[in-house]
Amino acid sequence: MSQQLNAEIQRYQESKARKEFEKAEAEAEKNKKMENAQSEETAQPQILEDLFGQMKDVRTFDVSGIELGMTPDEVIEEAKDRGYEITKVEHNIPLHLTTFYKERCNPRARAIEKQNCIIDQAKEDEVYYVSSITMVRPQTAEYMQVLFSSYATDNVAYKIYYENKGDNSLNYTRKNLAKKVRRRDVFWNLMYETYGQPDDKDNMIWGNPQEAYMQAMMQGSAYNAYIVLEDKSITDEDYVAVTEQAKELRYKHSFTFSEAWEDEE
Repeated sequence: MSQQLNAEIQRYQESKARKEFEKAEAEAEKNKKMENAQSEETAQPQILEDLFGQMKDVRTFDVSGIELGMTPDEVIEEAKDRGYEITKVEHNIPLHLTTFYKERCNPRARAIEKQNCIIDQAKEDEVYYVSSITMVRPQTAEYMQVLFSSYATDNVAYKIYYENKGDNSLNYTRKNLAKKVRRRDVFWNLMYETYGQPDDKDNMIWGNPQEAYMQAMMQGSAYNAYIVLEDKSITDEDYVAVTEQAKELRYKHSFTFSEAWEDEE
């Protein structure tokens, strides 16, 4: 009976602590909004300057030493220096070239043989590029994935995704609540110290989301942390360059009425 009573008391205390935590969170958010409203009223010139001024150049930012524009080799070297383990390296071929090579392979070949045929041609033409590198740092529960453009734009990093998972095992005791709050505060303080104030405080975005930007967020009761750093101009340039390459390709066809026809069989 005593154990059951103690369990009931503990559940009651945790429930009460959780409600107090949620109330404190709501109150903090309310106070933050009031402070922002007051600062807007007293600092209009600064706000106008921010609105029409220069946005931060996130192309100068890095996440754990990884920067936009890095090559796969540079990313791997920097990641290993930072204690990350490379868990996956993925390759790709520009879509228009995949179709082109497929037509040049034996149509009666098995799927795996045809795939190998496509890859062999891509390697020979030096267009088989690293498209993604995934890495982890187990001791700090950190995970990163870096995406790369094709060789048409020098095979460089255009998007960096960072993730740091919180401890889901923490319940709502006062001690654990303090750990959660401390984790939240440490993350945001480090963000501000490292990158300065965001250009869009409502959505926690640095830079221009239409071109090059960084966005940070925390989600869930464990305060999982996420950072995305992306340069959309690289993918735009890559698309244009790949499209131009496609115009140079000559696909097989069955029309023989023109002198331009060549019997490739």
